[in-house]
Amino acid sequence: LEWGTLAGTLKLTVPALETAENRLNLRHTCHRDNVAPSLQWRDAPEATQSFVVFMERVHSDAEKDDPFLAWAVFNIPGTAAGFPENIAMHR
Repeated sequence: LEWGTLAGTLKLTVPALETAENRLNLRHTCHRDNVAPSLQWRDAPEATQSFVVFMERVHSDAEKDDPFLAWAVFNIPGTAAGFPENIAMHR
């Protein structure tokens, strides 16, 4: 995935999505092990102070409920380039 802005282009890699179906493996959902997927990114703007990453569940049927925030990680240092699979989540 790539997001382009005036400040540059951020490239995000989600190995758990690198499947033929381009779907998140059930291992990474509450229906199985609830293991957070690893994420890597690069080419963030030089002035980046911190990151926030959130996982939102969207239904395939637009008539269903609004999107659901599954989890969020914030205050990630601007020097970070990702985080490993199964990162500790505090509730």
